[in-house]
Amino acid sequence: MKMCDIEGLSTWLPDTILVDSSFWTKEVATIHPVELYAFLQLHKETEHEHRARRELGIALAQLRKLIARSELNEVRIAQFRSPEPVFTNLDLTEILNPLEPIKRKAVLFTLESGLSMTSVIVMKWADVGRLDLSLTARALIESVPRHIRCSYIFYDRMGFDAIPLMSLDQDIKKTLGIDLTWLRYQYENMIWVDEHMAESFKDSVFRASLEF
Repeated sequence: MKMCDIEGLSTWLPDTILVDSSFWTKEVATIHPVELYAFLQLHKETEHEHRARRELGIALAQLRKLIARSELNEVRIAQFRSPEPVFTNLDLTEILNPLEPIKRKAVLFTLESGLSMTSVIVMKWADVGRLDLSLTARALIESVPRHIRCSYIFYDRMGFDAIPLMSLDQDIKKTLGIDLTWLRYQYENMIWVDEHMAESFKDSVFRASLEF
């Protein structure tokens, strides 16, 4: 199996800079850890430094999953640890802060529920009862004020009326400069940092930390 053929990479990293590395099209069993180190050094102290660490970290995480499922034999680079910065709920707050509150909630609900952006955009209050949602996802919905003229949960105000957030995906890319696929990956692996944090209180901490 070549590095470029690792399951999930084309989805998680559609425009990866790994494509320009010396090992992207090599069989993973033949890649030496030194090559990975050289790749990181090449981008050190450049505008792509964080991206290089992040994308290599994702590739190696996917590689280890294949090994854990016995779909791939152990290889040398599986033990390489990319210095990938930990992504926390504080990072998430900072990233989403430029969005309007209602759009932040829509994005967070998308991440927490696992639903597609399209499904969330057209979701109506009548749909909620049919969904198997976490406490956090339900808390997000309950924090959204209902609009008397709109049956959609997440909406844009148009004078006295409201319309669905049809341009939300474009707003994320334009305002935040990120891809939702990347944000989903970070959310799934996010570390919660809060002095009062505990799993049983995830719901309340989640809402409070994002200051909606």
